[in-house]
Amino acid sequence: MKKGLVALILGFAVPAMSLATEIWDESTVYTAGSLVSHHGNTFVASHRNHGNAPEVNDFVWDGWLYTTKDTIDSYDHETAYRVGNIIDFKGHVYVAQWPIKGEYPHHASSSWRQLVNVDLTPAASPITDTDPNENPKSLETVRGLDNDGDGIRDSYKQAVLTQYDNPVFVQMALSISHEYDDLYRIVLDETIAISPKEAAQKLNSITAFEACTKHLFREGIIQDSPLTLFANTIYRALYYRLGTNRLFARTNDDLDALQTFDPPCPASLSKDMND
Repeated sequence: MKKGLVALILGFAVPAMSLATEIWDESTVYTAGSLVSHHGNTFVASHRNHGNAPEVNDFVWDGWLYTTKDTIDSYDHETAYRVGNIIDFKGHVYVAQWPIKGEYPHHASSSWRQLVNVDLTPAASPITDTDPNENPKSLETVRGLDNDGDGIRDSYKQAVLTQYDNPVFVQMALSISHEYDDLYRIVLDETIAISPKEAAQKLNSITAFEACTKHLFREGIIQDSPLTLFANTIYRALYYRLGTNRLFARTNDDLDALQTFDPPCPASLSKDMND
């Protein structure tokens, strides 16, 4: 699916948690943090998924994180972690959102993303998105409310659960929100350091997802894209655009760093949504 693959390089000096790798099975329901092997490669489940075959890529939204190891290392406070590093901390699995050292993983951390299984039960009533008295340009207002602490804006989650029926696509749409949220951080926090390689990785992950959703829209399989649901205010749409522009600038405006995707969607998703 991807022409240039960048492995998620994990540290080797840190003790590893005891978690066995099993062969991926189409009939098994996997939860966040599950380790599987498929066609000789190792993957960590980024969220609950069923029947979605792992593919070697750098994406965080398709349900699997490709790794070069068959264990998950325990967090070490002295280790400098790179974007995509996967660690265990007190029984929870996290992936590094940014280059980070000396910050303990936590579900509310801006540098670590906890891999959690999202509750797919729609809310009974519409969710209030933000406080109307807050500054509409602030990071807090743009990011919106996340009352359950799963890292996904509550109103976006409700919109996704209402809009889409396919459970695999629902999980992907929820997972890509972490990448979209990162764009807001890039715009509003100048201290975030990201290398050209890491910027290209994030930009290509977003581009790949949007290529897939455009394909599904053209085929009449979905009526609205997740991006439309996510960037649903002027400032959210503006910061999305500024964030993608800033990522591209951090690649040193390298057009060769951008990739094309054929087919546009993971094979298992295309088959599942067309059945």
